[in-house]
Amino acid sequence: MAQNSTDTLVIGAGPYGLSLAAHLRAAGIDHKIIGPPMDAWNKMPRGMYLRSAVSASSLSAPGRKLKIEAYHREQGMTPIYPVALETFLAYSRWFVERSEIEVDRRLVSSLAADNGGFRAVLEDGEEIAAARAVIAAGTKPLKWVPPEFRELPSALASHAGDHSDLSVFEGKRLVVVGAGQSAIEFAAIAHEQGADVRVLFRAPSVHWLTRSARLHSAWLLGKLLYSPNDVGPAGLSRVVSLPGAFRRLPMGLRHRATARCVRPAASAWLVDRMREVPLDPGRVARTATEHSGQVRIECSDGGVVEADHVLLATGYQVDLSRYGFIAPDLLAAIGSVGGFPALGPGFETSAGNLHVLGWPASGTFGPAMRFVCGADFAARAITRAAQASRRSAAAPAPAADAAG
Repeated sequence: MAQNSTDTLVIGAGPYGLSLAAHLRAAGIDHKIIGPPMDAWNKMPRGMYLRSAVSASSLSAPGRKLKIEAYHREQGMTPIYPVALETFLAYSRWFVERSEIEVDRRLVSSLAADNGGFRAVLEDGEEIAAARAVIAAGTKPLKWVPPEFRELPSALASHAGDHSDLSVFEGKRLVVVGAGQSAIEFAAIAHEQGADVRVLFRAPSVHWLTRSARLHSAWLLGKLLYSPNDVGPAGLSRVVSLPGAFRRLPMGLRHRATARCVRPAASAWLVDRMREVPLDPGRVARTATEHSGQVRIECSDGGVVEADHVLLATGYQVDLSRYGFIAPDLLAAIGSVGGFPALGPGFETSAGNLHVLGWPASGTFGPAMRFVCGADFAARAITRAAQASRRSAAAPAPAADAAG
């Protein structure tokens, strides 16, 4: 193909984009992957750990030679749970090198439908034509900020996804809003770096994954109850580890299973690190206002909480328009259910050969798509779709009917 054309354009170079590029390269499918590698991960605070088990923390490539366990062996390291963020980032760099993926670090400014395919414009104005486009742009543009905090300046309130260094809160009163893994881990790190932290959340208590930790420690029982992907509670973990089958479940059942798997919870290894951090359960912020350079939070129970800064570990909300680069007419062609794009078996949208990976795909394929482990299924599914299209294009046209 011409230099500015490709069969498959992959937008995003996180775990999903890199995994797909590795499979496409192995299959001999012409492709380009665009975006800074592991950009969002590189901007996470140092000192973080992956909640996923070691067995669920690999990027995907054909075979087993590029799994994180192989990286550990080559480096002479003993796999340790939980996996440190620094280790995972070093592994991802090793993965890119070993898989010989060529990543274009520029950003995509726009993506539009064009002559049965797609046309992307990069940040420097260069254009790329593609027969197939894959959006693997991550969660950072999808950050959810509750309405009561939206009028506060960023100096007083920010989303957890905006921070790579929590030492900036040293000596400050910091309120962390949320009770999930990110909220609790960010609170622990900020406390250890000298902040005066308290955690505000609506649930009656933090759901600590201590039972899960005990079941995992019983090796045989853990193997029976949990899939290697390690998403979801005992038993249900086996169901959500099969995204293709999960997609065929009735919508209501999919929603209930997903809610059960991704409810706010924190790993057992955070319990000891949080013993000195005050937890404020059952508190719902009603208003949040600036008062003398500080934040004043009025809660639904009538109480008031004051802080120098509010850190919102309030998760993400899928809205593809927030990516900012999808042309309006292309965006309008993407059918959705409950805000999530409705996807076919190859992660294709109703806009033809436009695929969506990662968190937005969890509405169809389940909660595994919110974690690194979902990249394997997604990469294989899209590679099969690309191979099928190539075979179809290469097939000879039917012979003309002589009688006609």
